[in-house]
Amino acid sequence: AGPARDPPVPRRFRVRPLRSPPRRSPPPVQVLVRGVRAFQYATRRKSATWDGAASIALEFVLEWRRKEGIESLARQTPERLGRFDELWTWSRCGNDEWGHPVCWDRLGAVAWDPLLHEFGEEEVCRLFFRRLERLRLEKLQTGEEKGHAVYKHVYVVDLSDLSMMRVLQRSNRELISHTLGAVSSFYPETMLKMFLVNAPRVFPHIWRVVQPMIDPVSAAKINILGPLDGDDAAQQLLLDAGVDRAFLTEHLARRHS
Repeated sequence: AGPARDPPVPRRFRVRPLRSPPRRSPPPVQVLVRGVRAFQYATRRKSATWDGAASIALEFVLEWRRKEGIESLARQTPERLGRFDELWTWSRCGNDEWGHPVCWDRLGAVAWDPLLHEFGEEEVCRLFFRRLERLRLEKLQTGEEKGHAVYKHVYVVDLSDLSMMRVLQRSNRELISHTLGAVSSFYPETMLKMFLVNAPRVFPHIWRVVQPMIDPVSAAKINILGPLDGDDAAQQLLLDAGVDRAFLTEHLARRHS
């Protein structure tokens, strides 16, 4: 008789061979650093403990980046990008002394109706995030050149021509709320400071609607300025924040024309 053999293992107890997870490019270190800092601040504000919630949130952000292919999108030029930029004007307008980029967003003059009609809410958000991702890549390059991390930016929101009625329309209000929430999730801890300029007289009423949508820490970074024409102090605040003098001069001249 041959050597005794072990009895066969029942099928329900058989161990399946492990499969290696699909290879993916490593997540950007800058994204991880921003996320960790943001979640730490959030748990402190809520008197919560640092636990698995942070890793779950980070996984959500990384999955969104992979699903949207956001870094690849940032390096591409979508076919209708010119039209999008025409309806929602957004410009780079300088750097502060530490290298933080300064952006000028003409939110008050956004053509909301054709923007949503031609692109839809999902594509509007996607192209807006493309701007933020390109900004992230630019900050990486600036950091390498300066020898220190640059991951925040200064945001100037021009409220010229702002219509309270347009902002309070349900579709526009939902788009703003969705975008603000997504920015705080996907690009946390990126805003150094924000200036709301050329704010109309009715803006305090609009601000009461918008402010609850904004994280309290982010709201504390926001400076509200009235019309810039003839306000030397307000103009100097923007220049000190890194707005290029030539850009500001051109902006003021365009408002007078």
